[in-house]
Amino acid sequence: MWLPIVWGADDEPAFADLQQAQTLLGIIMRRYNEIIDLVDSHPDAYQPVMVEWDDGTIDPSDWAVGFLQAMALCQDGWEPLVRDREAGALIAPIASTTEEFDLLLDEDERLPEAEMAKLLAESRCSAFA
Repeated sequence: MWLPIVWGADDEPAFADLQQAQTLLGIIMRRYNEIIDLVDSHPDAYQPVMVEWDDGTIDPSDWAVGFLQAMALCQDGWEPLVRDREAGALIAPIASTTEEFDLLLDEDERLPEAEMAKLLAESRCSAFA
């Protein structure tokens, strides 16, 4: 479940009363449902939010950490994609933007180093430039 990440702790939050709990959970779930509806009805409308520095460079690392944390919440669902040689290579540019996570591929499942370098270079030029 993703709510512990919202709370920022392993324990459940301490609400002042039932009304406060209902209000906060209502706000969170309303936003959750807005995002689901947006993605379902207009999949191209939802874009990742990335940091843009004063010099104009885009830093995808915070987004990448969040994406990989979300993948970790449902590892069984993501595992077939990550384990697939071609599809797993699509996760590599995301994982490469942060040092906190290692790609979950075995050595023999990874792309050759030259192909991976080319893929990473292309991803940085197009997606994050």
